[in-house]
Amino acid sequence: MATQLLADPLVEGKVAAYRHNYAMITPTTRYVSSPEMAALIDSEVQHILNEGREIASSLLTEHHTQLTKLAQTLIEHEQLDREEFEAALRSF
Repeated sequence: MATQLLADPLVEGKVAAYRHNYAMITPTTRYVSSPEMAALIDSEVQHILNEGREIASSLLTEHHTQLTKLAQTLIEHEQLDREEFEAALRSF
């Protein structure tokens, strides 16, 4: 996941100085680095991505009809100014 990018040879050279610096810097320690912290970061990033995907899917499903009509309007007219766009949305 996020920390696995650091193992990618293309990425590794660009971020070599930051490899294994998984945690925040604290006043008493410069870096905390561990596989457990990497797993925690990967898990949290995956959770954030999944949540965003669910929200996007829900919004697209909820507004599918309006989005389809808007797409058809744009196909017919190619460009809409703000007034035309707002009028089109009100008509749906």
